[in-house]
Amino acid sequence: MTSQSKYLLAIISIAWFSFTSSITIKNPSFETTGDWDGSWTKENNELFAPPNGDSFAQLLEGSTISQNIGILEANKAYSFVVWARSTNAHIPDTSGSDRGKQKTHVNLLSKAKLTLRLDDDESEISSAEIVVSPNSTAVSGGKNEHDDGANVFIAGNHRIHLGNSILYQSIASDPIADPWIQGTKLDTDWGLAVGPVSDLNGTLIIKALGGGFTKTDLTQFEKNQGIQVTSRIELVPLLGTEPNYSVPAPSGEDEAGAIFNTVLKHVGDESPWVFDAHYCYDDETEKLWMTWGGHSGFITEVDSSTGKVIDPSTGSEPPSLEFNSHAEGVHTKILTNQKWDGLQMYSSNLEAPGPYEGDEYSTQAYMEGLGLLKHGNFFFACGTYGSMEDSYTIRCCRQNSSEPNAPRGPYKDKNNKRCAEFDTADGRYPSSMLLGPDGDHLVPGHPHFWREYGQGGEEMMFLGYDHRTEIPSVKEDAMAIRRLYFDNDGWPTIWMPIHVRVDTGALPDLVGKQVKLELSSSGDNLSKIAFDHVEISDGQFTTYNPTTQMTAEPTIPTLPTSMPTLPPVLTATVYIGDIIVGSKPVGSKKWKPKLKIYIMKSSSADPVKGVKATIKFTAGSKLKVKVV
Repeated sequence: MTSQSKYLLAIISIAWFSFTSSITIKNPSFETTGDWDGSWTKENNELFAPPNGDSFAQLLEGSTISQNIGILEANKAYSFVVWARSTNAHIPDTSGSDRGKQKTHVNLLSKAKLTLRLDDDESEISSAEIVVSPNSTAVSGGKNEHDDGANVFIAGNHRIHLGNSILYQSIASDPIADPWIQGTKLDTDWGLAVGPVSDLNGTLIIKALGGGFTKTDLTQFEKNQGIQVTSRIELVPLLGTEPNYSVPAPSGEDEAGAIFNTVLKHVGDESPWVFDAHYCYDDETEKLWMTWGGHSGFITEVDSSTGKVIDPSTGSEPPSLEFNSHAEGVHTKILTNQKWDGLQMYSSNLEAPGPYEGDEYSTQAYMEGLGLLKHGNFFFACGTYGSMEDSYTIRCCRQNSSEPNAPRGPYKDKNNKRCAEFDTADGRYPSSMLLGPDGDHLVPGHPHFWREYGQGGEEMMFLGYDHRTEIPSVKEDAMAIRRLYFDNDGWPTIWMPIHVRVDTGALPDLVGKQVKLELSSSGDNLSKIAFDHVEISDGQFTTYNPTTQMTAEPTIPTLPTSMPTLPPVLTATVYIGDIIVGSKPVGSKKWKPKLKIYIMKSSSADPVKGVKATIKFTAGSKLKVKVV
């Protein structure tokens, strides 16, 4: 995809306002088919998880819908927000032999735009446009073949991803749009679906990862030899310094593979399947939580210094590593997509009937790859539901962090139903969709969350995951990253907010004018865009500059190289003739000069070849520069 995908709005959560104003939106969440002029369809597919209500508007490429929204008042600062995403995906059947099965789909470029116009002459007041189709992560010096998530943490001046091997990039780079660099390819197997022992800011709590090792699907010969189904989680130290870590030689091995420092294991069957370790550090309680498991998802408190399991009744490590020997309360089952057939104390109050084979979006009654996120007042448990072959989706449930048993559950979906208990009315285990197929990002799974901050101090949340580009797949899974936002009810979403602001205090000529709001789609032929939840707020004019706020643009990033050392820092200087303009206000409504852009290495007087830039003007506003 193009680098346009980096131009996202630097707003993570939106404050939703109610007010009395001459500006109003009818049918803002598209729950009916009226009030909007233009060509669109009302859709309500759960797979696309609209951020407000059950429905959304879907537009084909080249379409525009609009409505007159009222008259602008004097000395008001109006903020307009709409949520958008791409809907370029095959919609699986919900019954029959292909129930829940995803199919190969091309990744079409999709752009969503919000525009305000004067109703009388159709002249544009302000607009913002963003790319909403998923970005294909590039790997410099290697292939993007990294199974089981995008497991990112921050170390020094680098982001580090742990998968089949190490990938890294400068912290100054854009994690979505800029290439990652192939790091060390290790000879030692550090396990399946590894999870860095880090907090939400990506800081390592323990300089180690949790790796899974399993032995299953035994042959009759293996059974005759006394080999048993085995699964375990190993704490694997990370040696050396960023970005190219190494791991020590294992201390031993068994039928499941290498042994380093065993944290938890289970022998005899897959109830539970002990792997897919992921970590969440609660900085308020200073407790470290490990989520893990296949078939069902569990949460366990572990020591923040050693990574070892803690028995909450004793405050110390249980005497045995075997799951079945641990006392009640050491582990808690919080999500599931399958009837439990292990120890009775982990059974849900309501279990699925015997023949249950999964819901309408699953070809298999299975889940794994559980991640835990604490954000705002909630813990979010997000798991991977379905089959990795053709029906993975990422779904979430949450628990209020103020509840006395948090974060051990119960976790509930958006309909307030308990996610570990079978819902007989809906015929499924409850959960709320976060991410299904989108373009050629098929069977997304193994969510990983981390947080960074923009130059203005704004919070930027990221979702890492893995996916396949075709079904059936003929290559290793790929890692991918999306911005993560939070809707008006505080649920995570990959829908992206588009934001435009207009101050009539600075533009008095707009006072008393009838205005029209437009939503439009563009991109590749036959691409599709979804819009949901148009919101308006207003307040008193506060000498806001610029007078219109476009979607936020990133600073020029440090360009990644194939070497582990950091590249030279780039600085941007803008000239009109011999005058340095920089970010000072320039221009007027009528004056539109052409500018030459010089982007220089700080260590050289030579311009950087191959870098282009554009300048956008609004009356009296500051310059905005973006790398295209």
